[in-house]
Amino acid sequence: MQTLSKYLDYLPSVVQTAIANLITQYTQNPTHLILKITAYGLPTVYFLRIFHWYFTNPIARLPGPNSHLLWPMPMFTYIAKGQMHIHVKDLHNEYGKTIRMGRLGVATMDPAIARDVLITRDLPKAAMYDSLVLDGQQNLFNTRNKDLHHRLRRFLSPAFSIKYLNGLEPLMLQCIQQQHAKLEKLIAASDDKSAIANIHDEAHYTALDIIGETAFGRSFGMLEEKQSPLPTYIASQLRYVASTNLFSFIRALPLPINKAAKFRQTYIENFMKIVIGERREQKEKIAQDQESSDKVRNDILQLLVTGRDEESGVQMTDEEIISHTILFLIAGTDTSSNTMTFTLIRLLQNPTTLARLQQELSTLPLDPTTNLIPHSALKDCAYLDCCIRESMRLDPVAVNLPRVATDDMVLGNKLFVKKGTVVFVTNGAMHADGDMWDDAEDFRPERWEGKRGDLYDSFYPFSAGTRNCIGKNFAWMELRLFIGNFLRKFNVTPIDNLEQSLDTENYITVSLKSHKYLVKVTPR
Repeated sequence: MQTLSKYLDYLPSVVQTAIANLITQYTQNPTHLILKITAYGLPTVYFLRIFHWYFTNPIARLPGPNSHLLWPMPMFTYIAKGQMHIHVKDLHNEYGKTIRMGRLGVATMDPAIARDVLITRDLPKAAMYDSLVLDGQQNLFNTRNKDLHHRLRRFLSPAFSIKYLNGLEPLMLQCIQQQHAKLEKLIAASDDKSAIANIHDEAHYTALDIIGETAFGRSFGMLEEKQSPLPTYIASQLRYVASTNLFSFIRALPLPINKAAKFRQTYIENFMKIVIGERREQKEKIAQDQESSDKVRNDILQLLVTGRDEESGVQMTDEEIISHTILFLIAGTDTSSNTMTFTLIRLLQNPTTLARLQQELSTLPLDPTTNLIPHSALKDCAYLDCCIRESMRLDPVAVNLPRVATDDMVLGNKLFVKKGTVVFVTNGAMHADGDMWDDAEDFRPERWEGKRGDLYDSFYPFSAGTRNCIGKNFAWMELRLFIGNFLRKFNVTPIDNLEQSLDTENYITVSLKSHKYLVKVTPR
């Protein structure tokens, strides 16, 4: 106390009195004093941090909603409701191309900045991806480690090469045949030779069975009566991860949602261990000449189980295989099926475009063994690609790409950001930018005809740079085969006097909120 008194002597009398009063209060009622300091101190510290950020961070000068600056909960509410993709577009419309997203970072739809972030500097993913790592297992999607990403990408790239994908085409066509057979059965049983189909489910179930055949080694039976619970469990896990992404500490609490998530995760892992075990056992039998190599499935799972890294010679662990097959199901189902759905809806809304596309599809040769158009013919149907691209522009399913600045830098020669700043490339807003796209809100596939390299500066449906979608070629093959053959075999028309919601939601991908869009299907 003598030492304290010595220093207090140098302070103004008013300050000495205030400190003396605090000491007296603490002596008489320490609990009351602690509560009082907490009640006044925490808000003070919070607002001091905001003021410090505002006066020291250059992005504070950018236009943006002040409500997000003071309190981030409005933004978190949009994320929790799956409406962040719409909210970001609204903010861009109000504040401009590059805006402040509270203290979370910057959102930009500026093509020059986007290219610098994604391609030129190839900035790493932001810290929010850490919360997408479950059970400590990083994969190609969620890792922020560039060396690990490079190793995983190098290992997995052969599975998505054009040559390897050509071997997967029969598996995809098999699933499409099953989807057509189901619709033909419904049409044959009806009085007017038509069927009412939910094109969301038609696309989703077909995509699920395709990824089941190509990545899990077996169909999920989604197009049949016997359906595996695995896709439902994985979809529920996806929703669980997305909904707890911002507050991942919730996952450690003794809550029913965490218990259910643990059950699903255990089921998924046990299922995959059985599948991987069967492949490894088959590999041993072939090595011992107990089984013919003709029985080996030419699919992605086979490459994961038997492949080796070309530099180190190391094979994937079972945990890495499980993580990546689940990743392929999530990335290979929702992205593709939602794009299929949005493309068909856009074509239904534009009957002249639909008629032209069906006319061009009618000229393509059928494979006599499948009675379907092979991918070798569909990839040369330029107008089909134009329609799919235009749908990807208007209805991108992977949006708002977060990257983090690794140093103080000037992006696109116009935006200075400090090290650690998160930069969201808002490709959904960029795709609808009226300064870049003529008649930006209109579905005009013709804009893609010919070589229009300038359009791609504002077009990122698969992201860009080293973190672009490794399954891009897989997705294009799947989209062409499904949409091209569906419209070649069937006429699709809207149902009269039926109002259907086109509202969307965004958790990991953008999808129809209702998961339903009914159409009338008749044979061509």
